[in-house]
Amino acid sequence: MNPSPIQPPELSRDHVALAAVSAIVEVTSLVVADGADAEAMRLAQDLGMDSAQRIEVALEVEDDLDVALDDLRVGEIRTLGELIDHVCAAVLNPVANAA
Repeated sequence: MNPSPIQPPELSRDHVALAAVSAIVEVTSLVVADGADAEAMRLAQDLGMDSAQRIEVALEVEDDLDVALDDLRVGEIRTLGELIDHVCAAVLNPVANAA
């Protein structure tokens, strides 16, 4: 009898958002307000994050959620919402985002 493969737990958008915000707070020591406007926050202009900090945040999220993100796409991300969308896409389609 073959054991069934272990299925990763499903991650909700809220779980991904929490991981992203937690990584931003850890990297920048900023407090990110919760609410509808949080996803519209621009990483550079509103949060003062430079490209190195965006990479650090991406690495934190990858570690926290055990997911691979597309490095080129991470460099193009401008808002918290875009980061969350990218992580959600990576969770749903890990092969396409590992490139």
